[in-house]
Amino acid sequence: MTQRFRQPEPKHKEPVHPIWRGIGCLLIIIIPIISFAASTILYKQGLPQRYIPLSPDLAWQVNVPGFGFIPLLYILVITGVITVLGFIVMTVVYSLVFRVGGSSRYGPLDAPPIKRKVKKSR
Repeated sequence: MTQRFRQPEPKHKEPVHPIWRGIGCLLIIIIPIISFAASTILYKQGLPQRYIPLSPDLAWQVNVPGFGFIPLLYILVITGVITVLGFIVMTVVYSLVFRVGGSSRYGPLDAPPIKRKVKKSR
């Protein structure tokens, strides 16, 4: 009676360098802080009020140290929008940099694309 053992899977990719995990953690913390500061500055400049009128429900003012009295819910909504846009921009930049400077498109187990002759239609 023969026993069958499962072969260990080959390592396809190198493990992620720990510095990239640290950078990711910093971005998760820094982008919302920058977004909050940007939304406060935008509010003080009066930019969002031109496009989104301030209702009495959103006008609840809170004293934030370093920023003064701000309408909290209004600022949090703007902060959320800027945070999402910030992460979208970071994702696009990361994908472009990875595409230019990353590894090859195909891994060691991928087959190269099939080259076909294409007939021109009349």
